[in-house]
Amino acid sequence: MPCKEAARLISEEKDNPLPWGRKVILRIHLIYCMHCRACCRKLALLTGIASRAGEMVLSRLPLAAGDRDVTLSGEARERIQRALDRAIPRK
Repeated sequence: MPCKEAARLISEEKDNPLPWGRKVILRIHLIYCMHCRACCRKLALLTGIASRAGEMVLSRLPLAAGDRDVTLSGEARERIQRALDRAIPRK
């Protein structure tokens, strides 16, 4: 399998499960290709960062009009904020 195809499958696999045969071929390629393994690790890192950033943005949005009766205690808000600060340091 060419590296270009492996990179496409690595990316595609983040959104949809690969067919069994393609998954096996990709795994074999990753055993032998250090460049594609690095690509796979970098994509996983970027996916994790994007996910945490999205969670942070969503957590700071005002509640929808129908959810106004939902409140968090000050302690809960502080605990959540500390967890976010540890996960995504501010600059």
